[in-house]
Amino acid sequence: MMPTSRVIGGLEDLFAPGFLSDPQLARVLPPDLLAWYRTEAGGWFARETARDFDGAPPARIRQIFHGVGDAGRATAVEFVRRGGRLLFGSDTPSAPTYANPPGYNGYLEMRELERAGISPARILAAATRDAAVFFGIAADFGTVQPGKRASLLLLRADPLASTSAFDTIELVIVGGRVVPRADLAAR
Repeated sequence: MMPTSRVIGGLEDLFAPGFLSDPQLARVLPPDLLAWYRTEAGGWFARETARDFDGAPPARIRQIFHGVGDAGRATAVEFVRRGGRLLFGSDTPSAPTYANPPGYNGYLEMRELERAGISPARILAAATRDAAVFFGIAADFGTVQPGKRASLLLLRADPLASTSAFDTIELVIVGGRVVPRADLAAR
């Protein structure tokens, strides 16, 4: 199972008054794009989505999406509790919404799964080893071993303790090439 709870979470966040003020977004989206999202034109998808809720206020729409998201996350937790195989992924972009920013959305997905009750260790395995095994690429990816392709994140915190560790990236290694985190920031 690949929960992709951020599909619903992103729709919920379209109606969150402070979402575009999240300082993390300024690290992953260019300032001009963030500014545009705050305009009338940039909010078109939220207005379009709201039309399906018969004039309900934004807070109510957000509440509805939150309830749907809770049900999905509870299902994922029960699936894992019963021994189901969890894989990590993202449906980014799942819609033309600013609330599922590529890259950062994966981090948000991890955080939601952990808050729902799935252990950080299980989430890490789902994103690495288990995904590589499922897709038949474990000979080259998924674990750190001699002879495998070097794509790693060097973190300041322990990802087995909390998925918040994925916001402590010091260095990114992709295909053996070292990329400082700052080089990947929007600013």
